[in-house]
Amino acid sequence: MSRTYLVKDKVTDEFGYFSLKTGLIILQVYNDSFESIPAIELANFAVNNAYRQNHPGIKRIGYYIFRSFIRPLAESISKLIGVNALYIYALPQDKLIDHYKTMGFSRLPENQESFVQSHVKPKYDEGCVFMYQTL
Repeated sequence: MSRTYLVKDKVTDEFGYFSLKTGLIILQVYNDSFESIPAIELANFAVNNAYRQNHPGIKRIGYYIFRSFIRPLAESISKLIGVNALYIYALPQDKLIDHYKTMGFSRLPENQESFVQSHVKPKYDEGCVFMYQTL
């Protein structure tokens, strides 16, 4: 289950959307044990292509949506229910991964990323790169 939010321009149609859902990050601590970290998954994060085409001079819309809407909402949820991380499964594109890094997301060490991907990553995110940030 997730909740999807539309971010609308006051004059034109919506220009972005994102979904949030509860989740957890599983990290391998020792060979046979793990730690689970309560978290929020950021899913379906996108900017409307028509908006980008109609407003080519407006840059960094995704960053604006993240800083103005997603991060504050995640921090508010964190205070209410005790989650302490936000994560995303990014498409495996260097430009997109670098963009998420500018928003404060990081990758896990390779062995931990493999562990996360083999234990909790949904099938529809296959091939995506796990990235996270603390709240």
